[in-house]
Amino acid sequence: MSNVHGRAFEIEYRLRRADWQYRWIAGHGNPRFTAEGQFAGYIVANLDIHEQRTTERRLADSEQRCQLIVAGSHDGVWDWDTVTGNVCYSDRWTALVGVEPGDVDDSIEWWLSRMHPDDSGPVRSRLLRYVEDRDAAPFALGPRQRDRLRR
Repeated sequence: MSNVHGRAFEIEYRLRRADWQYRWIAGHGNPRFTAEGQFAGYIVANLDIHEQRTTERRLADSEQRCQLIVAGSHDGVWDWDTVTGNVCYSDRWTALVGVEPGDVDDSIEWWLSRMHPDDSGPVRSRLLRYVEDRDAAPFALGPRQRDRLRR
């Protein structure tokens, strides 16, 4: 690689080691200059990022498989991050409950507010017990939904 202007650079590449195995490497180069200001070369630090690259590839493959499974199942899926409180509802889930994806709030409260009043309390209690691991047995919910046009 030639960098005639003496600018810093970052590059990722595969390098064959002495044992003939290829490893992903990240290189970070900074130019060196003489006292007169002439470009004199680079100081380069290299880091083996092979495990990171391998992990990223496995994660991407796993995410793709998950997306294919969800799409093929025609199930509505939601994911609740109990630390942040955010919920991600799949487009299929929103279609099943009769709302547009853009009309969904990213909270569990939004979902609970759409339930029949007789169901929201028991469902909330069951979810909280499950999250707090007091009752971690798998369970199914079948709450009734309020009128689809109500927010």
